[in-house]
Amino acid sequence: GYSRYIRRAYAIRPGATGDITANKESIAWMREEAPYLSTPVIVDDQLFTYSTRGGILASYNASTGATLYQQRLGVGTPASASMVAADGVIYAPNEDGEVFVFKPGAKYEQLAVNPMGETVMATPAISDGTLYIRGARFLYAIRRP
Repeated sequence: GYSRYIRRAYAIRPGATGDITANKESIAWMREEAPYLSTPVIVDDQLFTYSTRGGILASYNASTGATLYQQRLGVGTPASASMVAADGVIYAPNEDGEVFVFKPGAKYEQLAVNPMGETVMATPAISDGTLYIRGARFLYAIRRP
């Protein structure tokens, strides 16, 4: 089943060429457990991942791979959608339709949890100051007044 598969994440040094598995100098760091569906996001030198299982947000130093913190978001609902970052915050939706808003930094600082009222499995999009969130039934366009 699902848990049998190893999902590694590698940080490859810029300029690496050829078969990087043969040249260990090309690999800056590696993590044994990577998200199954959602794509990580980087803000400055901080890498964020959001797990499909358990709703665990993890923060790493993007250069070294060192863990900065881990935080369960809500009750641990899975995340299929990827996080997005804009205007100094990160938006992290889960499948229950909760969108967690937090600030990048050395520790988890939650600013809001926005319930969409329906399942959200698609990655939000941001364009011209508007955050678009696709739920199971509706498309939401959210922007500051």
